[in-house]
Amino acid sequence: MNVKHSFKLILIMMLVSFALQLRPISIFGEEDELEEPVSTSDVAGRANHDTVTLASNSILENPTNHTDVVPLKRNLQLLGFGTFDLTDYYGPQTERYVREFQSYYGLPVDGVAGPSTLEKLATLAATPFQNGKSHNDTIKLKEYLYILGFWDSKSGTNYYGVQTAQAIRKFQSKYGLRVSGVADDLTWAKLEEYATGPLRSDMYRDDVIALKEKLELLGFGKFAKNNYYGPQTERYVREFQSYYGLPVDGIAGSATLEKLATLAATPFQNGKSHNDTIKLKEYLYTLSFWDSKSGTNYYGIQTAQAIRNFQSKYGLRVSGVADNLTWTKLEEYATSPLRNGIYRNDAIPLKEKLELLGFGKFGKNNYYGPQTERYVREFQS
Repeated sequence: MNVKHSFKLILIMMLVSFALQLRPISIFGEEDELEEPVSTSDVAGRANHDTVTLASNSILENPTNHTDVVPLKRNLQLLGFGTFDLTDYYGPQTERYVREFQSYYGLPVDGVAGPSTLEKLATLAATPFQNGKSHNDTIKLKEYLYILGFWDSKSGTNYYGVQTAQAIRKFQSKYGLRVSGVADDLTWAKLEEYATGPLRSDMYRDDVIALKEKLELLGFGKFAKNNYYGPQTERYVREFQSYYGLPVDGIAGSATLEKLATLAATPFQNGKSHNDTIKLKEYLYTLSFWDSKSGTNYYGIQTAQAIRNFQSKYGLRVSGVADNLTWTKLEEYATSPLRNGIYRNDAIPLKEKLELLGFGKFGKNNYYGPQTERYVREFQS
């Protein structure tokens, strides 16, 4: 056999040998799929190739086997993206959760664990706000959890344990976050947003006490003096908002708090003094709720009771505080045309004219009562 033929034979044998070593790569297999993952012998056969690929491209994608897939899955699982058998196979399931992870954190969604995805995963997985870690800011995290009804104490240690993780899971579930028990940036942002935001149902915060005091002062409910904003508080906040023409949502936002503060600061309440209280008492006298045409500028218990009686008769919120709506109604009725139940000086000439024209006999006083009303009706008829 000449040299040329010998060389061809050797080349053919080498190609056959190489072909026999090649194995098909399975694209299936992970713990929640029916197909089997690539065998460990296949992984070993391509170890050098995978190392070169990762070194040059820094990506993991479907399908591949690589030792770096194990920490990838571990980090995904930690952050609430899937439950895995921690094999080194990157298949359809891993790709799906990588896509979900990318979408959730605003990364380009391609299902490939490239540098930006791996870096984000590593950063989030290294957070101290996970089970078994300690950090001073965990104290603030527990304060936020307490405010929002997920923790049983206003204070706590800097240790993030099983109970903390469970509280975070409940918070994440309620507010539409990825449920992991790890307080990532998105969880922190939502925690702070709600814990420091407007008062709403299921909050425990000290400024709830002042809110309740103002609501009660203005006739909206009777409250225990605690820091819990529950369904009862929400109901009366809604009633307050409806009564004063505010958007009704049961949340004590800036407009609601400002209105409450303004009304609660009125001088027309028990224990305060104001010159216009003299006019208020004149109106009350005119409408039969006060026993004297004149009075002092002091708004005491009797004034508050007279205002309650007036508010009850005319369909107002009964509080004993003369808010703007009460003042408007007082002035409307006290300065309106004469009618039954009014004490006003112009009732005297009215009676004189009625009597002159043969409609009744009257005492010369300023009271427009049932008798005056009867003769006015006869005159009108």
